[in-house]
Amino acid sequence: MCLSHFFGEQSPFQTIVAIVAFATGGYTFYKSFLERADIAAFPGDGITLVISHGGDCRKFQLRANLVNRSVKMGTLNRLEAEITTPTDIKHAYQWRLFFEYSSEGQQAVATNSPHAVAVAGRGNELLFTEFEAAPGSVTPKWPAGRYTVKLKGWVNLENRQQEPNLNREFHFNIDENTAKHLAEADPLVAELVNLPIEEWALPKCTLDS
Repeated sequence: MCLSHFFGEQSPFQTIVAIVAFATGGYTFYKSFLERADIAAFPGDGITLVISHGGDCRKFQLRANLVNRSVKMGTLNRLEAEITTPTDIKHAYQWRLFFEYSSEGQQAVATNSPHAVAVAGRGNELLFTEFEAAPGSVTPKWPAGRYTVKLKGWVNLENRQQEPNLNREFHFNIDENTAKHLAEADPLVAELVNLPIEEWALPKCTLDS
């Protein structure tokens, strides 16, 4: 079967123009009606552990940019996290509130309870989220070592029973001094412990001997 069956007795140039127009129309139709929202989360350069009065450390704060890579609007309906400790124990977290930094930049101020976040097609939204250990879960002891964080989000989905379609993994490290402080601290007001995210950390410099 030859192309003339579809395009008739046209010149090669006219045939090429017709093929390009057909392909462009198909691509536009897919982008406009068939493509699904594709939201990715890109964490900032650090994660912040929150030590509450009494020494409890069940919360952490994360800055992330939500980027929609499709032309369709997407709505992030829920966001959770799973932290795996150096001893391979997994701890579940759920978003607790949205926050912003004070004008001095040293204190996080709660702004809203978590709610669905809409991201326009080809757009992005900066998200400042505080997570808290899920009800009934055990609080990590925060020993020294390397930690893995897995973000899980539900975009344009009806309920949590569906598989999350936003996934992001990153890592951070706790050194011995920080681990000791986390174990012993009992601040009168919440204390923030900032830790660099491994994927964004500067490489360690070594001195030439």
